[in-house]
Amino acid sequence: MIPFNKDGYLEDRSLWTEALAIEIAQQEGITLTSQHWQILQALRQFYEQYAIMPTMRAFLKYLQLELSDIDSAQLYALFPKGPILQGAKIAGLPKPKHCI
Repeated sequence: MIPFNKDGYLEDRSLWTEALAIEIAQQEGITLTSQHWQILQALRQFYEQYAIMPTMRAFLKYLQLELSDIDSAQLYALFPKGPILQGAKIAGLPKPKHCI
């Protein structure tokens, strides 16, 4: 049994797997594509590097350095409930404190 908190976020990020990400994404109504995986991996890398969840502005800057041109509209097309909020859930990361 994998523990999730009351908001549906993984309690122990070390239990995250790609298979689990696929399940969470399906619950969120998302079929993961290669673009989704790039964003999820970047979110996980950001969190590993800085030990915090990024704000949207900080994450966009990070992505533009890592993945070239990408904008917030593209991110919202991939994660309609919020790239940071929904992306963190699927990536097995904590719920961002700055997201409602």
